[in-house]
Amino acid sequence: MEMNYPQGIFIIVNTLLALYIFIYALVFLKRTNEHPISERRPWILLFFGALFFLLSQILSVIWLYGNQAIFGMNIFTIKVLFEFVYGGLVLLAFITQSHLILLKDILVIVRKLKSKTKEKELEQDIDKEMTEISKKFYK
Repeated sequence: MEMNYPQGIFIIVNTLLALYIFIYALVFLKRTNEHPISERRPWILLFFGALFFLLSQILSVIWLYGNQAIFGMNIFTIKVLFEFVYGGLVLLAFITQSHLILLKDILVIVRKLKSKTKEKELEQDIDKEMTEISKKFYK
């Protein structure tokens, strides 16, 4: 079988990229264990999407080295199915994340301060501001 080297290089690079994305999603899921499941749902969807992407790329590597079928099924058909599921899960993750953002009244981004007293003062100021803003909106 004649091998197309540029195509092979891209398939291997895509497989490594899929592995990196999968590991990143797994690490982020482990770091957010203390958050409620409703806030972690986009990351769970992204994790499973990354899993399907990795599986489709592994099938591409198997196809690259000459195996046209696995368990009696065409590898290309299975690969297309996995890519479809991957695309759907990633899209659903983005929609879920945007829905979570829209459900929040106020989105506050705070950087961590080195001093605990400054951090507590900042938290008190934010709480005070949020109380005042919510009084204006919910009269």
